[in-house]
Amino acid sequence: MTGIRHRLIALFLLIAFLSFETSCTRPYLLPPPLSEGTRAKLGNIGIVSADFLPQSELFTFAKGRISGAAKGAGIGAGTGAHIVLEGGQGAQGFAALFVLVIAAAAAAAGAVVGGVYGTATAIPSEKVEEIESCLKKALIELRMQESLRSVFFEKAKGETDFNLILIEEGGPRTPEKDKLRTF
Repeated sequence: MTGIRHRLIALFLLIAFLSFETSCTRPYLLPPPLSEGTRAKLGNIGIVSADFLPQSELFTFAKGRISGAAKGAGIGAGTGAHIVLEGGQGAQGFAALFVLVIAAAAAAAGAVVGGVYGTATAIPSEKVEEIESCLKKALIELRMQESLRSVFFEKAKGETDFNLILIEEGGPRTPEKDKLRTF
């Protein structure tokens, strides 16, 4: 009898809560469109593009053999220790101590193997610098900022009634937000 009473009370509270929640909500209403006079007071909205290249960074496993050895050793040590520690979960007492000793040995072995692998697979620094300069050149040729400005302008023009204009020059010269100019 007590179980049924508790269930009925819980059901009643749930229904009361849900009915309260739905009665407090109202449909989402958009604000009315601005009048012609208000729009005329706003004037033009200018869209500019930045005068700097977007920041790009080429992520490689490592730049050069030393960096490759260091990253490979770190990954190998972590992997070796992780495998042993995952297998030794729940160990207690001397068994837990044994798992820690084996994990340290596995980390050392993983560091050696990872270091050798990292050294062998690292891209030479000169090659990475060449790739980065090609990437920067491609970004310059693509004119990313101008392309983004044009796409944004076309999309915004279709979504708003405001008078939008493209401004060819005068955009930010640096990516620092606090140094942006206003007109």
